[in-house]
Amino acid sequence: MTGQFTDPSGVYYGGTEDADSTKLLKQVYQDALDSDYSNIVHIDLHTGYGPRGQRLMIIRSY
Repeated sequence: MTGQFTDPSGVYYGGTEDADSTKLLKQVYQDALDSDYSNIVHIDLHTGYGPRGQRLMIIRSY
């Protein structure tokens, strides 16, 4: 489930640069961080992880 960026012939090779969608989201995040907002909440939703039919929440607080 992890990518790697050193071996182009390896499994889950991630390439040599960010995908367009990653570049866009990085800019969105940077704009939010550079804003006057005092609190920012980021919710990252994925499918296909954890037990079938159950929700799995991984929460990290800074």
